[in-house]
Amino acid sequence: MIKISTCRNILLLLSLLVIYSCVPKEPEYDYTIAFSQCTMDDSWREQMLMEMNRELSLVKDKKINFIVRNADGSNAKQQKDVDFFTDMGVDLLIVSPHESAPLVDHLNRTYQEDIPIIVIDRKINSDNYTTYISANNHALGMKVGNEVVRAIKEGHIVEIKGLEGSSPCMERASGFHDIISANRAFAISSLDGDWTEQSAIDLVNSNAELFDSCQAIFAHNDYMARGALMALKKLSKEIPIFGIDGLYGKNLGIDLVRKGHLMASFSYPTGGDKAIQVALQLLAGEQVARYIELPSITINHTNAEDIYTQATELYHQSLKLDHQIQVVDDLIIKIGTRERQLIKTIVFALLIIIVVTLYSIKWYVLGQRQKKDYASFLEKLDTEKRHGDAQPSLEPMRSIVSTEIIEGADWLKDVTCYIEENYMNPDLKVDNIATEFNMSNSTFYRKIKAVSGYSAIQIIQNVRLENAAVQLWGTNNKIDSIAFDVGFSDSKYFSKCFSKKYGKSPSVFRKSKV
Repeated sequence: MIKISTCRNILLLLSLLVIYSCVPKEPEYDYTIAFSQCTMDDSWREQMLMEMNRELSLVKDKKINFIVRNADGSNAKQQKDVDFFTDMGVDLLIVSPHESAPLVDHLNRTYQEDIPIIVIDRKINSDNYTTYISANNHALGMKVGNEVVRAIKEGHIVEIKGLEGSSPCMERASGFHDIISANRAFAISSLDGDWTEQSAIDLVNSNAELFDSCQAIFAHNDYMARGALMALKKLSKEIPIFGIDGLYGKNLGIDLVRKGHLMASFSYPTGGDKAIQVALQLLAGEQVARYIELPSITINHTNAEDIYTQATELYHQSLKLDHQIQVVDDLIIKIGTRERQLIKTIVFALLIIIVVTLYSIKWYVLGQRQKKDYASFLEKLDTEKRHGDAQPSLEPMRSIVSTEIIEGADWLKDVTCYIEENYMNPDLKVDNIATEFNMSNSTFYRKIKAVSGYSAIQIIQNVRLENAAVQLWGTNNKIDSIAFDVGFSDSKYFSKCFSKKYGKSPSVFRKSKV
């Protein structure tokens, strides 16, 4: 006799077989390319990512999974991002370091895993990478120096530097000083900025007297050049300013030069498109140069208007190209959607037929079973009567109970318990947990993602933040101390993560306790 559970299992099996055989499956990715960006706080960084995405949109013969993580200007965050990509087992990593030194050990591990590494814009203090893409920052510094010498002949120059510890800052300063220091008619005062417009505004305001005797300013990028310009305007000072980046756009490098606000700017290509081109070459097994130098041009009053006009035309052409690519992609999706809808309709009809058939079998079997049980009951009742039993025993019929077992739940519980026991350790990493459970990093990553829907890093961070919230309400400990107690090594990054999860800063969260 066919059991009810057997009918249910047949229904499930046939349903899965029909779906598996009829529904078109999305092809797996050919490659996963990861990009660790140091920050996304300015148009230059946005341009880099836009160039990458546009270049990827032109690739039709390969399916690329492109994953981007923004470190928000935090060395600690970028270290975790690189570790995440390494543990994930990506096919290639592109990285634009925040600073040259902090990522070295983390990228060394990536390199040892035979993952190709493309370093773009800023260098690292290691040879463990595949290729480096950038303009020549030392040569750019020399170009600025020569332009300043031609413009002012002699005098006092103020240099507003980029982030200390980043290779463009060090190399641009080195090249600039090589030219200026060779001429005794010049003196240099250097101020430490951080690439942002606001840092230049603050430096000019806090060193206003320094600019009384200043004949020229060299800002290491156009954002700081624009900040210096804004601050000097409030001080009613006009000083020639030189910058680097030469981006197209309103109030960006080219525009500022053509309007006469900057004396000159020097183009510094992002290399986003080149990075994707080189990535695809490496993934195809091709050899690429160890260093790929991007070209740079001088933008001054003699050519700024022409360059701006050409850049405007290129910008509009790129918008048209993006639109055409989107139209083609939408058409492909539309055609695929219609095919899938037709197949889903057929599948649905087949499933209805299967369900009706199997439930007919189910109710037939139930009917036969009830007849048999009723006949047995009558026979038992008759036997008990013949033996003189006053109250015949009635055994209830057993109900059918189906139990669903969630695969992996016990394993996930063990992993979560391990994290709860070790979250206070700032050195707790995915590879530690994988080792504890006798799994490779890539296998562990895939399993925890499949079982929980989250990465191990997300689970660790969530446990830490929830314990931090308990301490914020239950103790008077300082916020920095709580951050370190729950395993964060950077209190600023802790505050950022906490605000993202709870919608308010740790200090405001503590005050909101009722």
